[in-house]
Amino acid sequence: MMIWHGVYFLLICTSAALIYASHKNQLWLTKPLAIKPWRYIALSLQLVALVGELTMFTTTSAIFGWLAMNMLVFTCMPFLSLFKRTH
Repeated sequence: MMIWHGVYFLLICTSAALIYASHKNQLWLTKPLAIKPWRYIALSLQLVALVGELTMFTTTSAIFGWLAMNMLVFTCMPFLSLFKRTH
């Protein structure tokens, strides 16, 4: 059961990274990812994570956990570029 929590967390982090990397104001890449395939992939990963959590928890706790995790990850995404080493 604990392993599934990690899988859903990785799905949310991966999808948030794809959404952030496809935005025009992202700071990770020199050129943002293409919107069409990557955002659809990210949204499908978000949906898989939500459905997976809905199978494990009650509806309200699954939606709350999914939303809280998304808020946490999307808030931290822009600050990860500060750890990038510049020469």
